[in-house]
Amino acid sequence: MFVARVLANTSAVLVLLFNCSNLLQQQAAASSRERNCDPIGRVLSAGDRTLKKGSLLCKGDRLNPSNGKLVKILCYQNQKILQLGKGTVDAPDRCVQQTIRIQNCTPQNTISCPKPKNPGSNNEPIIISPYSSSVLNPRPFISWNGVKGVTSYVVMLRGEGVSWSKTVNGTSLAYPPEEKALSVGTTYKLTVMAQSGDSPVSASSSAVNMLPSSTAQQITSLIKQIQSLKLSPDEQARDKDSVYMSQNLLTDAIEVLKARVDEGTTNPTIYRLLGDRYLEAGLPAYAQKAYAQASTLASRADNATELAASRAGLEKSKLAQQP
Repeated sequence: MFVARVLANTSAVLVLLFNCSNLLQQQAAASSRERNCDPIGRVLSAGDRTLKKGSLLCKGDRLNPSNGKLVKILCYQNQKILQLGKGTVDAPDRCVQQTIRIQNCTPQNTISCPKPKNPGSNNEPIIISPYSSSVLNPRPFISWNGVKGVTSYVVMLRGEGVSWSKTVNGTSLAYPPEEKALSVGTTYKLTVMAQSGDSPVSASSSAVNMLPSSTAQQITSLIKQIQSLKLSPDEQARDKDSVYMSQNLLTDAIEVLKARVDEGTTNPTIYRLLGDRYLEAGLPAYAQKAYAQASTLASRADNATELAASRAGLEKSKLAQQP
Protein backbone atom coordinates (compact mmCIF):
# COMPACT_ATOMS: atom_id res chain seq x y z
CA MET A 1 0.00 0.00 0.00
CA PHE A 2 2.80 2.39 0.95
CA VAL A 3 4.73 1.63 -2.27
CA ALA A 4 1.61 2.15 -4.40
CA ARG A 5 0.95 5.51 -2.73
CA VAL A 6 4.55 6.63 -3.33
CA LEU A 7 4.32 5.60 -7.00
CA ALA A 8 1.02 7.46 -7.40
CA ASN A 9 2.46 10.61 -5.82
CA THR A 10 5.57 10.36 -8.00
CA SER A 11 3.41 10.02 -11.12
CA ALA A 12 1.38 13.08 -10.14
CA VAL A 13 4.53 15.12 -9.60
CA LEU A 14 5.90 14.07 -13.01
CA VAL A 15 2.65 15.07 -14.72
CA LEU A 16 2.73 18.43 -12.93
CA LEU A 17 6.34 19.01 -13.95
CA PHE A 18 5.53 18.07 -17.54
CA ASN A 19 2.60 20.51 -17.66
CA CYS A 20 4.71 23.25 -16.09
CA SER A 21 7.43 22.59 -18.66
CA ASN A 22 4.96 22.94 -21.51
CA LEU A 23 3.55 26.13 -20.00
CA LEU A 24 7.02 27.62 -19.62
CA GLN A 25 7.88 26.71 -23.20
CA GLN A 26 4.70 28.40 -24.46
CA GLN A 27 5.41 31.43 -22.25
CA ALA A 28 8.96 31.73 -23.58
CA ALA A 29 7.72 31.48 -27.15
CA ALA A 30 4.93 33.96 -26.52
CA SER A 31 7.37 36.53 -25.15
CA SER A 32 8.59 36.93 -28.72
CA ARG A 33 6.48 37.51 -31.80
CA GLU A 34 8.68 35.07 -33.70
CA ARG A 35 7.11 31.62 -33.49
CA ASN A 36 8.48 28.47 -35.07
CA CYS A 37 5.16 27.50 -36.66
CA ASP A 38 2.72 28.42 -39.38
CA PRO A 39 0.75 31.03 -37.37
CA ILE A 40 -3.02 30.73 -37.18
CA GLY A 41 -3.73 34.07 -35.54
CA ARG A 42 -2.64 36.85 -33.20
CA VAL A 43 -3.54 38.00 -29.68
CA LEU A 44 -5.08 41.47 -29.87
CA SER A 45 -5.69 42.18 -26.18
CA ALA A 46 -4.01 41.81 -22.83
CA GLY A 47 -5.33 39.51 -20.11
CA ASP A 48 -3.75 36.12 -20.78
CA ARG A 49 -1.21 34.80 -18.27
CA THR A 50 1.23 33.54 -20.93
CA LEU A 51 0.30 34.91 -24.35
CA LYS A 52 1.04 38.61 -24.43
CA LYS A 53 -0.80 41.17 -26.54
CA GLY A 54 0.64 41.04 -30.07
CA SER A 55 1.81 37.40 -29.79
CA LEU A 56 1.37 35.09 -32.76
CA LEU A 57 -0.71 31.99 -32.18
CA CYS A 58 0.24 28.45 -33.21
CA LYS A 59 -1.90 25.34 -33.44
CA GLY A 60 -2.31 23.79 -30.01
CA ASP A 61 -1.70 27.01 -28.07
CA ARG A 62 -3.83 27.30 -24.94
CA LEU A 63 -5.37 30.47 -23.56
CA ASN A 64 -5.18 30.92 -19.80
CA PRO A 65 -6.79 34.28 -19.03
CA SER A 66 -6.49 35.79 -15.57
CA ASN A 67 -9.61 36.20 -13.43
CA GLY A 68 -11.87 34.54 -16.00
CA LYS A 69 -11.35 37.29 -18.57
CA LEU A 70 -11.89 36.91 -22.31
CA VAL A 71 -8.99 37.42 -24.72
CA LYS A 72 -9.51 39.02 -28.12
CA ILE A 73 -7.76 37.19 -30.94
CA LEU A 74 -7.55 37.66 -34.70
CA CYS A 75 -7.92 34.29 -36.43
CA TYR A 76 -6.14 33.91 -39.77
CA GLN A 77 -7.90 30.56 -40.32
CA ASN A 78 -11.40 31.97 -40.69
CA GLN A 79 -10.84 35.76 -40.78
CA LYS A 80 -12.80 36.24 -37.55
CA ILE A 81 -12.22 38.39 -34.48
CA LEU A 82 -12.94 36.13 -31.50
CA GLN A 83 -13.38 36.71 -27.77
CA LEU A 84 -12.14 33.51 -26.14
CA GLY A 85 -11.85 32.14 -22.62
CA LYS A 86 -9.66 29.38 -21.28
CA GLY A 87 -8.85 26.51 -23.62
CA THR A 88 -7.08 25.50 -26.81
CA VAL A 89 -7.16 28.23 -29.45
CA ASP A 90 -7.92 25.92 -32.38
CA ALA A 91 -10.62 23.84 -30.69
CA PRO A 92 -13.53 22.95 -33.06
CA ASP A 93 -15.68 25.95 -32.13
CA ARG A 94 -12.82 28.43 -32.11
CA CYS A 95 -10.03 29.43 -34.54
CA VAL A 96 -10.51 26.77 -37.22
CA GLN A 97 -10.11 26.67 -40.99
CA GLN A 98 -13.24 27.82 -42.76
CA THR A 99 -14.52 26.01 -45.84
CA ILE A 100 -14.95 28.39 -48.73
CA ARG A 101 -16.27 27.64 -52.17
CA ILE A 102 -12.97 28.04 -54.02
CA GLN A 103 -11.39 25.34 -51.86
CA ASN A 104 -13.60 22.83 -53.70
CA CYS A 105 -12.42 24.06 -57.13
CA THR A 106 -10.89 20.90 -58.64
CA PRO A 107 -10.61 19.36 -62.13
CA GLN A 108 -13.52 17.09 -61.12
CA ASN A 109 -15.60 19.98 -59.69
CA THR A 110 -14.98 23.06 -61.83
CA ILE A 111 -18.48 24.36 -61.05
CA SER A 112 -17.06 25.49 -57.68
CA CYS A 113 -14.41 27.62 -59.38
CA PRO A 114 -15.11 31.38 -59.20
CA LYS A 115 -16.73 32.94 -62.27
CA PRO A 116 -14.16 35.20 -63.95
CA LYS A 117 -14.86 38.89 -64.41
CA ASN A 118 -14.01 38.68 -68.10
CA PRO A 119 -15.80 40.50 -70.91
CA GLY A 120 -18.98 38.64 -71.82
CA SER A 121 -20.34 37.79 -75.22
CA ASN A 122 -21.37 41.42 -75.68
CA ASN A 123 -17.83 42.59 -74.82
CA GLU A 124 -19.03 44.65 -71.88
CA PRO A 125 -16.83 46.89 -69.70
CA ILE A 126 -17.11 44.51 -66.72
CA ILE A 127 -16.32 46.37 -63.49
CA ILE A 128 -13.16 45.05 -61.77
CA SER A 129 -12.89 47.35 -58.78
CA PRO A 130 -14.41 47.86 -56.32
CA TYR A 131 -13.67 44.13 -56.10
CA SER A 132 -16.82 43.34 -54.09
CA SER A 133 -20.03 45.18 -53.30
CA SER A 134 -19.04 46.01 -49.70
CA VAL A 135 -16.55 48.84 -49.20
CA LEU A 136 -15.08 50.82 -46.32
CA ASN A 137 -13.30 53.54 -48.31
CA PRO A 138 -15.81 56.33 -49.09
CA ARG A 139 -13.84 57.20 -52.24
CA PRO A 140 -13.11 53.86 -53.91
CA PHE A 141 -10.91 53.45 -56.96
CA ILE A 142 -12.87 52.33 -60.03
CA SER A 143 -11.58 50.13 -62.87
CA TRP A 144 -13.05 47.90 -65.57
CA ASN A 145 -12.21 45.63 -68.51
CA GLY A 146 -11.44 47.39 -71.76
CA VAL A 147 -13.71 46.97 -74.81
CA LYS A 148 -12.17 46.72 -78.27
CA GLY A 149 -13.03 49.43 -80.75
CA VAL A 150 -14.51 51.98 -78.35
CA THR A 151 -13.30 55.55 -77.99
CA SER A 152 -14.31 56.42 -74.43
CA TYR A 153 -16.13 55.32 -71.28
CA VAL A 154 -18.73 57.10 -69.20
CA VAL A 155 -18.60 56.32 -65.47
CA MET A 156 -21.79 57.05 -63.51
CA LEU A 157 -22.50 56.78 -59.80
CA ARG A 158 -25.99 57.25 -58.38
CA GLY A 159 -27.36 57.02 -54.85
CA GLU A 160 -28.55 59.02 -51.87
CA GLY A 161 -26.84 62.42 -52.02
CA VAL A 162 -24.50 61.34 -54.84
CA SER A 163 -25.04 61.72 -58.58
CA TRP A 164 -22.19 62.26 -61.00
CA SER A 165 -20.77 61.07 -64.32
CA LYS A 166 -17.30 61.36 -65.85
CA THR A 167 -16.03 60.59 -69.36
CA VAL A 168 -12.57 59.01 -69.61
CA ASN A 169 -10.46 57.41 -72.31
CA GLY A 170 -8.73 54.78 -70.14
CA THR A 171 -10.03 51.86 -68.07
CA SER A 172 -9.79 53.35 -64.57
CA LEU A 173 -10.86 56.37 -62.59
CA ALA A 174 -9.78 57.68 -59.21
CA TYR A 175 -12.81 58.86 -57.25
CA PRO A 176 -13.27 62.51 -58.28
CA PRO A 177 -12.06 64.72 -55.40
CA GLU A 178 -14.63 67.39 -56.20
CA GLU A 179 -17.54 64.96 -55.77
CA LYS A 180 -19.24 64.08 -52.48
CA ALA A 181 -17.88 60.97 -50.77
CA LEU A 182 -20.06 57.91 -50.20
CA SER A 183 -22.07 57.82 -46.97
CA VAL A 184 -21.99 54.96 -44.43
CA GLY A 185 -24.83 52.45 -44.56
CA THR A 186 -25.87 53.49 -48.08
CA THR A 187 -26.13 51.57 -51.36
CA TYR A 188 -25.12 53.09 -54.68
CA LYS A 189 -25.31 52.02 -58.32
CA LEU A 190 -22.07 52.17 -60.30
CA THR A 191 -22.32 52.01 -64.11
CA VAL A 192 -19.60 52.02 -66.76
CA MET A 193 -20.76 52.59 -70.35
CA ALA A 194 -18.52 52.04 -73.39
CA GLN A 195 -18.93 54.49 -76.25
CA SER A 196 -17.90 54.71 -79.90
CA GLY A 197 -17.96 58.40 -80.62
CA ASP A 198 -21.16 59.58 -78.94
CA SER A 199 -22.97 56.27 -79.38
CA PRO A 200 -23.27 53.75 -76.52
CA VAL A 201 -21.84 50.32 -77.30
CA SER A 202 -22.35 48.37 -74.08
CA ALA A 203 -22.54 48.89 -70.33
CA SER A 204 -22.00 47.14 -67.02
CA SER A 205 -23.35 47.94 -63.56
CA SER A 206 -22.73 46.85 -59.96
CA ALA A 207 -23.88 47.80 -56.47
CA VAL A 208 -21.58 49.56 -54.03
CA ASN A 209 -22.55 49.13 -50.39
CA MET A 210 -20.95 51.27 -47.72
CA LEU A 211 -20.73 49.52 -44.35
CA PRO A 212 -23.11 50.61 -41.58
CA SER A 213 -21.60 53.18 -39.24
CA SER A 214 -21.25 50.81 -36.27
CA THR A 215 -19.47 48.13 -38.33
CA ALA A 216 -17.21 50.68 -40.02
CA GLN A 217 -16.21 52.05 -36.58
CA GLN A 218 -15.40 48.54 -35.32
CA ILE A 219 -13.20 47.83 -38.34
CA THR A 220 -11.44 51.19 -38.04
CA SER A 221 -10.83 50.58 -34.32
CA LEU A 222 -9.33 47.14 -35.01
CA ILE A 223 -7.04 48.56 -37.71
CA LYS A 224 -5.79 51.20 -35.26
CA GLN A 225 -5.25 48.47 -32.68
CA ILE A 226 -3.10 46.50 -35.13
CA GLN A 227 -1.11 49.61 -36.01
CA SER A 228 -0.41 50.18 -32.31
CA LEU A 229 1.32 46.77 -32.06
CA LYS A 230 4.27 48.11 -34.09
CA LEU A 231 4.47 45.04 -36.30
CA SER A 232 6.60 44.70 -39.42
CA PRO A 233 4.90 46.01 -42.60
CA ASP A 234 4.21 42.46 -43.84
CA GLU A 235 2.77 41.31 -40.49
CA GLN A 236 0.62 44.41 -40.37
CA ALA A 237 -0.65 43.80 -43.92
CA ARG A 238 -1.54 40.19 -43.08
CA ASP A 239 -3.45 41.22 -39.97
CA LYS A 240 -5.28 44.02 -41.78
CA ASP A 241 -6.23 41.57 -44.52
CA SER A 242 -7.87 39.28 -41.95
CA VAL A 243 -9.71 42.19 -40.32
CA TYR A 244 -11.06 43.42 -43.66
CA MET A 245 -12.06 39.93 -44.73
CA SER A 246 -14.01 39.47 -41.48
CA GLN A 247 -16.57 41.73 -43.22
CA ASN A 248 -15.83 40.51 -46.76
CA LEU A 249 -14.11 43.80 -47.62
CA LEU A 250 -12.25 42.40 -50.62
CA THR A 251 -11.46 45.85 -52.00
CA ASP A 252 -9.73 47.04 -48.84
CA ALA A 253 -7.95 43.69 -48.37
CA ILE A 254 -6.60 43.67 -51.92
CA GLU A 255 -5.46 47.28 -51.67
CA VAL A 256 -3.47 46.69 -48.47
CA LEU A 257 -1.77 43.59 -49.96
CA LYS A 258 -1.09 45.32 -53.29
CA ALA A 259 0.56 48.18 -51.40
CA ARG A 260 3.11 45.73 -49.93
CA VAL A 261 3.75 44.24 -53.38
CA ASP A 262 4.28 47.74 -54.81
CA GLU A 263 6.72 48.46 -51.96
CA GLY A 264 8.83 45.46 -52.99
CA THR A 265 8.05 42.78 -50.39
CA THR A 266 9.59 39.36 -50.95
CA ASN A 267 7.27 37.63 -48.49
CA PRO A 268 5.51 34.70 -50.21
CA THR A 269 2.58 34.90 -47.79
CA ILE A 270 1.65 38.38 -49.03
CA TYR A 271 1.62 37.23 -52.67
CA ARG A 272 -0.30 34.04 -51.80
CA LEU A 273 -2.93 36.01 -49.86
CA LEU A 274 -3.22 38.43 -52.78
CA GLY A 275 -3.80 35.45 -55.07
CA ASP A 276 -6.51 34.18 -52.70
CA ARG A 277 -8.26 37.54 -52.72
CA TYR A 278 -8.08 37.92 -56.50
CA LEU A 279 -9.55 34.44 -56.88
CA GLU A 280 -12.40 35.31 -54.52
CA ALA A 281 -12.97 38.52 -56.52
CA GLY A 282 -13.39 36.52 -59.73
CA LEU A 283 -10.02 37.57 -61.22
CA PRO A 284 -8.21 34.25 -61.81
CA ALA A 285 -5.73 35.73 -64.31
CA TYR A 286 -4.60 38.24 -61.68
CA ALA A 287 -4.55 35.45 -59.09
CA GLN A 288 -2.37 33.26 -61.30
CA LYS A 289 0.36 35.92 -61.46
CA ALA A 290 0.28 36.43 -57.69
CA TYR A 291 0.40 32.68 -56.98
CA ALA A 292 3.26 32.19 -59.44
CA GLN A 293 5.33 34.85 -57.67
CA ALA A 294 4.40 33.41 -54.26
CA SER A 295 5.58 29.98 -55.42
CA THR A 296 8.90 31.38 -56.65
CA LEU A 297 9.54 33.28 -53.40
CA ALA A 298 8.48 30.34 -51.23
CA SER A 299 10.84 28.05 -53.11
CA ARG A 300 13.74 30.47 -52.62
CA ALA A 301 12.97 30.76 -48.91
CA ASP A 302 12.51 26.99 -48.53
CA ASN A 303 9.05 27.67 -47.11
CA ALA A 304 7.25 24.35 -47.64
CA THR A 305 3.91 25.54 -46.23
CA GLU A 306 3.60 28.56 -48.52
CA LEU A 307 4.98 26.61 -51.48
CA ALA A 308 2.21 24.02 -51.14
CA ALA A 309 -0.48 26.68 -50.65
CA SER A 310 0.66 28.79 -53.61
CA ARG A 311 0.87 25.77 -55.92
CA ALA A 312 -2.64 24.71 -54.92
CA GLY A 313 -3.87 28.26 -55.61
CA LEU A 314 -2.06 28.31 -58.93
CA GLU A 315 -3.92 25.17 -60.02
CA LYS A 316 -7.29 26.65 -58.97
CA SER A 317 -6.61 29.91 -60.82
CA LYS A 318 -5.84 27.98 -64.02
CA LEU A 319 -8.98 25.85 -63.67
CA ALA A 320 -11.09 28.98 -63.14
CA GLN A 321 -9.96 30.33 -66.53
CA GLN A 322 -11.06 27.27 -68.46
CA PRO A 323 -14.17 27.73 -70.61
